[in-house]
Parts: sequence; structure tokens; C-alpha cells
Amino acid sequence: MTIQCVACKHFTLRGNCRSSIGMASQGYGICSFGTVGQFQSAIFPRNCAKFSPVEVEVKAKRLAWLDKQKAEFLKRIEKWN
Repeated sequence: MTIQCVACKHFTLRGNCRSSIGMASQGYGICSFGTVGQFQSAIFPRNCAKFSPVEVEVKAKRLAWLDKQKAEFLKRIEKWN
């Protein structure tokens, strides 16, 4: 089954270090089954046997936050043009 990590209970965009915050704002998070320092794309389609879906509301909130981060990033880039 093809999934996206953003919809999994084992995935988080919240880390416990400064680099996690920066990576999350770029769309990368941490899988509880990953290794230390390994980040996964929140939206890249992948196959995962350990996938466990989150509630629809949680996925929607995560996607909304990611969309907001992307919009802010693009807005900052436009200032340079």
C-alpha cells in the first residue's frame, strides 16, 4: 500500500532539537521507527508495512501547517525578486 508519512501515527513534525524545527518547516519529520537524525518527507509516497493511520483531523492539521510553512517560505523568496 502506498502511503504518506503525514497520515501515520508513527510520524511527527515535532522534534526535540533545533534542527527538527527547521526540517519540519521544509516538510520533513521523524518516524518512530527511523534512526537517530533521520528525517522522512511528510508527503512523499512510499510503501511502509508499519503504517498506522491518524485521525482525519490530525492529518488535516498537519497538512494545513505544512501549507502555511510553504506559503511563508515562498513569500520570503518573492521579496528577493
